[in-house]
Amino acid sequence: MSSLFKDDGNLAKKSLSVVFGLIEMARPFDGIIIGSAVILGMTMRTLSLPSWDISLLGLLMGMFLLGAMDTLNDVMDLEADAISKPWRPLPCGQVSTRIALLAVVLETLLGVIISLWLGFAVFILVLLSTFLAIAYSLWLKPYFFSKNVVVALSLSTAYLAGALAIEQSFTSLSFEFWIIYALILLVAFCFEIHKDIADVEGDRATNVRTIPTVLGERAAVILSAIGYATAWMISVTIIAANGLTMAQELILGVAASLGLTIIILLWKDPLKHVELTRRIATVLIGLMIFAFVDNHVSLLPS
Repeated sequence: MSSLFKDDGNLAKKSLSVVFGLIEMARPFDGIIIGSAVILGMTMRTLSLPSWDISLLGLLMGMFLLGAMDTLNDVMDLEADAISKPWRPLPCGQVSTRIALLAVVLETLLGVIISLWLGFAVFILVLLSTFLAIAYSLWLKPYFFSKNVVVALSLSTAYLAGALAIEQSFTSLSFEFWIIYALILLVAFCFEIHKDIADVEGDRATNVRTIPTVLGERAAVILSAIGYATAWMISVTIIAANGLTMAQELILGVAASLGLTIIILLWKDPLKHVELTRRIATVLIGLMIFAFVDNHVSLLPS
């Protein structure tokens, strides 16, 4: 009897380990940022905060679809990650490839179902984004520069999906709306360059041509820094045009400090600090999204 309880306990512990591994692969914090971009698209469409139910659907859709994309990417990167990130759930054996692929299917289905709930136009956009993500993971990854473009396009569709969830067309969108979309494209592009620094050893070993493997880690740091700084300056200009509050000034100041921290740490040692700086960059992006929303709907006291 005691051995039976012991076996049950081991099974429960192993199952829990697999669940935590799948959560890690889905990168839920990054998913929250993508879901927030959906809400930003909704907000910029109406210049008001959307209802809590449609906001929740947008948030969940972003989290599920990014989770599926990142999990599939981990499956396709297994050989490279075994070299550069052997502690990740797949290379270390915490999660099997079969279970990971099952999670990809489930997360994709959930994201697509929610997109249908938000409207047919959102559904079509999500299908296109999903196709791009799959094409990148299966075929486009070895090609220089295409990876960054495809991933940036896939991630930036979250913002467009938010606008379509409010009204099923791209008519009557302001110039400012498209400027913010261009900013999201730029930040997503730079974030992927930043992310590639962590994969440089595995990518070199598997002949994946990324900016760090072709031009070097320092070049990737410089390009990321220029992109982040440019996005911050344009963001400040747009927000200031609508009138800066003290709260927004504080948020933008913190974001600038985080950006400077990223540049300093990456310049000192790109490989050592890349994982930490990626997390800092995620917080920075979240702060900028919040600043844009607050600038239009006044979430915080002025």
